[in-house]
Amino acid sequence: MQIIIGPVNKICVKYIQVIKLTNMKNKKIIYISLAIFLGVILSFIVHGIVEIIYINSFLKEDALPKPATLTHLCYLPLFLQVFLLLAGVLGGYFLGNFWWKTACKKKNK
Repeated sequence: MQIIIGPVNKICVKYIQVIKLTNMKNKKIIYISLAIFLGVILSFIVHGIVEIIYINSFLKEDALPKPATLTHLCYLPLFLQVFLLLAGVLGGYFLGNFWWKTACKKKNK
């Protein structure tokens, strides 16, 4: 039995293929965005741990650490704060790409 594909069916098939590609792109964007968010959260945790160690090292010497900013919210130097945040964003991005490629390879097999 042969199925005859008319012009309307060809358009529907192409439309379904475009929808599948769009869904995969959206899933990839969401997946990588969530991985970046996870990286930022982990960088905040590392920031907190490093700051606790930094403050404790000053307190052991009976000295008070000098805040890095005028608002006195953080004692770490500004370059270290920026480095930790960028490390979290970039680490999350590369982690998301790595696991996305790994998941797509398993799914396509």
